[in-house]
Amino acid sequence: MTILMKVLISFLFVSLVLPVQAQFETYPRTILVITSDELAITGLPLVSTDSPHIDIYSLDAVANVESSMSVLLPPDEDQAMVVMQQRIQQLGKARLEADLVKAYKALTTAMAYDLDRYPAMIFDGEVVIYGLTDISVATKVYQDWLASEQEERTHD
Repeated sequence: MTILMKVLISFLFVSLVLPVQAQFETYPRTILVITSDELAITGLPLVSTDSPHIDIYSLDAVANVESSMSVLLPPDEDQAMVVMQQRIQQLGKARLEADLVKAYKALTTAMAYDLDRYPAMIFDGEVVIYGLTDISVATKVYQDWLASEQEERTHD
């Protein structure tokens, strides 16, 4: 086999086979987890260059922020307003806003994806897996589903 032939075969392999492999990546890039404080999320992958970006949001976060701000408020409304303003000042308005935005993220995400139960894990913004609290197990379920989808597409 000549060198030219080897180069052509290598080029064909790289240009035809590798793009197909690149299109079918079974490891997710992002995982959004919607849960509650009652359910512990486990199975977080070790951080590596292949690790997906994982965001975990609790549906209880809004109530937690509200209760932390309203704990032991005086019964008098005017006094309660003064105490609340002091707490906001101590915490910082920007920090409180950031906490509230993050707290509402679980609710807005659940509504955006039309989730009807939790826990739910959303892989790459496209695939929802319900009922699992272990990220590594849910990732395996996602990978198996994705592989079967890819297999079905190749047979079509």
